Amino acid sequence: MGLVLTMNKGVAFGLFGGRQWVVPVNAVLGLGVCVAAIVALHRGDRGLAHGFLLVFAGFAGNFIDRVVAGQVTDFLWVRGWSVFNVADCLVTTGAILCGLALLFPHQWGFHA
Repeated sequence: MGLVLTMNKGVAFGLFGGRQWVVPVNAVLGLGVCVAAIVALHRGDRGLAHGFLLVFAGFAGNFIDRVVAGQVTDFLWVRGWSVFNVADCLVTTGAILCGLALLFPHQWGFHA
């Protein structure tokens, strides 16, 4: 594990690098995730809402980086894995939390 500075013009793991449509598609996805979080919170699915909010926070972080700099700054490196950033960690953690909330809603106590 270490720090390695890289600039990512694509999406996760450098996919679709240099494609201009990435920014608007990510904006729409981020907005959709935010709406899903609000709906989940309204329904009382707090775990699902928290997962969606983590995903949204990651989308927002990468989106801001992409709009301001035209690329995302990745800097965390784990041997055998691609270089990534904190926003990627938020997206991954949020997706896992959403999956757990959907698979085990009562065990995780996600219903208010």
